[in-house]
Order: sequence, then C-alpha cells, then structure tokens
Amino acid sequence: MNIGLVSSLFGDRMEQFALSAPENTLARGLEQNGHIVHRFPSGTLPDVSVDVYHANFFCEAATYLALRRVHPLVYSPHDGFEMCGFDNMRGALDKPLKTLIFRSSDVVIALSELEADFLQSVYSVDRKKICIVPNGVHASSYLAGPLPAYNGPTTPIKLLSVGQLEEFKGHLYLLNALQIVIRKFPNVHLVIVSHNARLLSEYQRLCAEQKLEAHVQFETAKATHELMSYYSSCDIFVQPSLVDNFPITVLEAMASARPILASGVGSVSEQLAEGSGILAPPGDADELARLLCYMIENPEIRTRLGAQALKRVNTLYTDELVVKKHIDAYQQAIDSFVSRNKRFSIPQTIARMLMATYKRRSYVGRLVRLPSSLWAKLT
Repeated sequence: MNIGLVSSLFGDRMEQFALSAPENTLARGLEQNGHIVHRFPSGTLPDVSVDVYHANFFCEAATYLALRRVHPLVYSPHDGFEMCGFDNMRGALDKPLKTLIFRSSDVVIALSELEADFLQSVYSVDRKKICIVPNGVHASSYLAGPLPAYNGPTTPIKLLSVGQLEEFKGHLYLLNALQIVIRKFPNVHLVIVSHNARLLSEYQRLCAEQKLEAHVQFETAKATHELMSYYSSCDIFVQPSLVDNFPITVLEAMASARPILASGVGSVSEQLAEGSGILAPPGDADELARLLCYMIENPEIRTRLGAQALKRVNTLYTDELVVKKHIDAYQQAIDSFVSRNKRFSIPQTIARMLMATYKRRSYVGRLVRLPSSLWAKLT
C-alpha cells in the first residue's frame, strides 16, 4: 500500500527526538510491514498520487485534502483540547473547516470510545466511519523492572513527569501538591522532563519561593531511548494535565511497569481502565497531594498498579496491534472511496487558491477594506 502520512511532527526538530510519537511509531511500523510511506508536514498541500492519505491533526494539509477529494482520506483529529472543554479555535472558520474534513474523510480515527462519542455528538460524524485505534508503543523496548523497596516515610521516592512546560500540562498543580507531600515524606524528589521550556523560569521562581529547589529537577528534551531510563528509575509517574487525550507518556510509563497517577481528562480514564492507574481530578493540588501520599505509603498498591499497567499495554497498546488496526482502517477508506466514485472534487488550482486566501486571511481583509469588526469575526 502507498500511504501519504501527514503530521506536524514531520519536518520539526522533535521528529528525531520523539521516536515514540504516534506518527513516528505508525510510519515505522507501516514500513516494516512492507508499505511505502510518504511523510508530509502539516503545512504542505499534498498532491502525490497515493492509495490513501492519513492526515493527523487539524491543519492546512488536512483541509486541502478534504477540498480536493481525489484520494481516499483517513483523518485523526488528536484534539484533546476540545474534548477537555478548552477553546483552541484560531478563528471563526476553524469549526466549519473541521466539519468539512470530517465529512470529506472516508474514515475518522478516534483514539477511544470516549473520543468517538465526542466526535459523533459535536461534529455529527457517522459512527459507521469511525474506527477506534488507540496510540501504541513498542512495549518490549522499555525496561519493566521492579520498584525499589519502601522502608518508611524517609525512603527516597522519585516522581517523574514528562511534558511541555505549558499551563495546560498542569505542572503548577503538581508543584503545589509537592509542597504538601514533602511535609510527610521529606525525601520525595520530582523530575520534570520537557522539550518546551516556555514556563521554566516561572516554575523555577515558584520552586524558590516554596523552598522546593532541593526537591525538583528540570530536564531538557530527551530522545526516546534516554527517556526509557527515566521511566524505569522512577517510583511513581505523574501526569497532571488539564488537557490530554491518549498520551504517549502514559503508555511509556505503563510499558515500564510504573504506577501511574494521572488527571482523568480526555481518554485517560479509558487508557488506564481495569486498575492500571489512579485518576485525579484535574487542577486540584490538594487531591493530587493526597493521592500521591496514598501511593507512596502503600508500596503493594504501587506494585499492583505497575503490573496491571504492563499487562494492559501489552494486551491492547503495542505498536504491532495499532499498525494492524491502521492498515484495516486504510483498506476501509479505500473501499468507501471507490464505492462513492461520484463525489464532488475542487480542482487543484482553485483549492490551492482557497488555501492561500485562508492562510493570508488577515492581509486579504485589509486589502478589500472590510470593516475591522466584521473581519475580526472571520479571523
């Protein structure tokens, strides 16, 4: 099969770092299964002849492919923001364009039943064309060793969190929770690994004010093979996000047999079902602290959580299973496209003109001198 894979990851500096990112895992797995993969950055307008296109995220390439309608199209929205009630629309046209992509797609991939319900409810996506395909990891590559022994409140405990230093990742609440935890467990140490350090100075200042400097360590971006040792050496993995859908970091912690405490946002509750993790209400530092204390002082529960997490990831979320489900989705898209051979298609020149106009919509507004109040609604 000849597959055009679209993602914002391709062409970005993180493409070489984040080998476990869903698009990298998928592309690698498809190629290992003998398929040809063409990688397209999300800002391109693809016109290569392929058997099927798979667009990840709402982007220019996905919109262009939806306008053209000359190839079978699979669409994975990956939108945790909308699922979590956060408005991430960049303009008034975003919602209609997303609706266009959903309607033009032959198959829509949801990461969970929860996301499928959301897409059906908010965008009226036909349930028949939704395929449930979760994210996956190469689980056997991770080091699923035993947890260190626990010898009481003075035992050193290492917490790990991996994610961008942005408000929506919830590290502020984790740092506030840590201030409470160390009163009872003075040897708790938190490591935060991030490739996006936008709020680093703010968090470092907060650590100084709360006298947490000896308990918190910030690390820069790590390649996947480097992260493996971080996961395997931690006692508890914490995902305090306000926004997430089906995070790879949680899957990596599961593959490392680590006990997980995560915000119950997006599809995380489905990801960590059947006792494979503990869920915390997002944005509640006090409850996060209480649950951390509970996990620290109950090592047998941590061991059980880690074992169940490892079992679940090996049963449901391996890269082999996920790649196979994608291949099935691609074939479904091809069959659907062939059966609907009279669909309307916008010519290439017009589609490119429309995309150029959308991309430069603020400039075009000034050019045609629309009233600023009206153009603000459009942009």
